[in-house]
Amino acid sequence: MLAFMVAGAIAWQHAILMSCGSLLGGYWGVYYVCRIEPKLVRSFIILIGLSMTVYFFIKTD
Repeated sequence: MLAFMVAGAIAWQHAILMSCGSLLGGYWGVYYVCRIEPKLVRSFIILIGLSMTVYFFIKTD
């Protein structure tokens, strides 16, 4: 990471925004996932994985 910082290859506005979003999403995600039924969470994750698989399989470009 230091090499990217020295080279000026980091878009800091975007990096800070993504860092804040991932921190907040991580904390809030854990908070809500702990309160939802595990079977529902598992089904949702499987659905997302299958959807992404189908999308990338069909995508031709």
